[in-house]
Amino acid sequence: ASFDARGQWLETEYEIKKKDIPAAVKNTLNQEFAGYEIEEAEYSETAEGTAYEIELEVDEANLEVSLDANGKLLKKEVKEEDDEKDNR
Repeated sequence: ASFDARGQWLETEYEIKKKDIPAAVKNTLNQEFAGYEIEEAEYSETAEGTAYEIELEVDEANLEVSLDANGKLLKKEVKEEDDEKDNR
């Protein structure tokens, strides 16, 4: 769970297994992100509602997408490479 500086609840995330991702979410992933591998999946609850946050990878490209339970894409962002590689 995440809270702001005043102690108000912001978000709770639960890591889930690939098999627990709803079919509608998997369908969107297969259609919109064909060729990407699911690296991590989470179920997120916020005051605005719930979503599935999925980290995807293909070759060297990493994405994080957020979808509702019906498979509607809510957010997509490119993830940057780890800073560790730059600090050798």
